[in-house]
Amino acid sequence: MEIQDRVRYLLSRYQNKTISSGELDELLILVHGMDEEDVALPEEYQLLWERAKSGELRDESRTVNWDQMLQQIVQHQEQTPSIGKARRWWPSAVAASLLLVAALAVFWLMKRPSTTPLAEKKEQQNPPAIEPNTAQTILVTEDGQQLALDKQANGQIAGHATVKKLRDGSIAYNVSPITPTTAMHTVIVPRGGRPYQLTLSDGSRVWLNVASTLRYPVQFKDGERRVELTGEAYFEVEANKDMPFIVKNNQMNIQVLGTHFNVMNYEDEPQALVTLLEGSVKVNNTQKSVLLEPGRQAQLQNQGNISVKEVDPLLSTAWVKGYFQFDKTDTRSILRQLARWYDLELEYKSNPSSEIFSGKIERNLPLSSILRVLSSGNINLKVEGKKLIEE
Repeated sequence: MEIQDRVRYLLSRYQNKTISSGELDELLILVHGMDEEDVALPEEYQLLWERAKSGELRDESRTVNWDQMLQQIVQHQEQTPSIGKARRWWPSAVAASLLLVAALAVFWLMKRPSTTPLAEKKEQQNPPAIEPNTAQTILVTEDGQQLALDKQANGQIAGHATVKKLRDGSIAYNVSPITPTTAMHTVIVPRGGRPYQLTLSDGSRVWLNVASTLRYPVQFKDGERRVELTGEAYFEVEANKDMPFIVKNNQMNIQVLGTHFNVMNYEDEPQALVTLLEGSVKVNNTQKSVLLEPGRQAQLQNQGNISVKEVDPLLSTAWVKGYFQFDKTDTRSILRQLARWYDLELEYKSNPSSEIFSGKIERNLPLSSILRVLSSGNINLKVEGKKLIEE
């Protein structure tokens, strides 16, 4: 169902006094981000539209606090990103389309229309309140000590003179060339945690996503800066033509001199992705080597093939800004992301859904809010304990 048709349908439901509480919320979200000319309303709906626009519509079965709703449903225009100069690669058409997407996120099925009104969808009763960001990020030091970084006080970390915790919660390294060290550290962001930022000894910054691990030298030497990644990370690498920066994982090597790029290499994903925002990147494995330009993505299949395509980097780096961002994304790809974010086990009891979704949603919402959005499609999801089930 197209957005315009959906708005007209919801207005008719309100006029006939058959609209549900959830549908009224949805109507207010949509109207808040649209102009009347975008919908081409019949005359009998124009007064309702004006009332919806001003927040005057009320469900007779309850009282809607519009001021409170506005605090919860925040209309997001895309802001200038802080990650390098990548904004020149983010098309204005994408930002314009996001005017219709609010913090509670209304996703629209792009592959085929849904013929079932949302009011008729069977929703799980009282789904468990599963919140994100509950697991602790761990720093493993050279002597095997495991430190929960969220619990560390700001300043130098006790017993480790080379690393300190900054006010923003990230860690940074300050190594003296007079006292060289061969120590290796590892940062682990578990499933159900929150993305973590660190600054390496050369000044390069790394954002590490959930279910990810980064192993690196406390001090770079031997003419290269080599780190090992599993999972996903966004890098802003300090330029140093005499000391290349190398990201190694079990499928490929990524070599740069100084650039901004994102690497996604989860074991449960069908392919690894390297997306370049600025500078240049060489991606290679045992079969092939490719050189990326900004706005391009290397896609490495499990069988070793590498292909390159032009992409919108916004989709790959939205997690750094605190969002899930989808563009014609299939259901199971979304579910894998949710499983990592909320630390859930996935179980499939049916064939893969053919639904695909586009939209943007904040990552700090409870799982129940996300599932309500996905229930707008022809998929049935439920939660049992720590298990997310597609029925």
